[in-house]
Amino acid sequence: MVLNLYDTVLNDIISRIPEIGVPLLVGATPAENGVRIAWTGGEEKRYLHGAGKTTMTVVVNAKHELQLTALHILGQIHTALTSIRRFEPTAEYRIIGVQTQSAPAFAGREKSGQWVYVSSLAVTFATNRQEETL
Repeated sequence: MVLNLYDTVLNDIISRIPEIGVPLLVGATPAENGVRIAWTGGEEKRYLHGAGKTTMTVVVNAKHELQLTALHILGQIHTALTSIRRFEPTAEYRIIGVQTQSAPAFAGREKSGQWVYVSSLAVTFATNRQEETL
């Protein structure tokens, strides 16, 4: 399977999330007592020299039997990622930064008693050739 650049950047972001005590999987809808993360799109800017800068939206959703646990897990993820000040560049891209786009918020409670919280992050990255101009 060939990964596109968005998948590659998402995997890079996931690798920087510390142990959170519940399964973290790629996708939008979490399983019981789990967390899911997925990119949902982005705004891309291209320049004459072929390089580009993209802000990718990443959703992070949690579901847990304990309301505060679901909220705390998303808070941990947001804090860990938005606290990184410098990302090491790769051959393909350089992550410029991660910002909270939508803070963890209550989305509902399922009949099973699971509490659902949703959030999103903005991940800005540049293609390698643009590094000199940023």
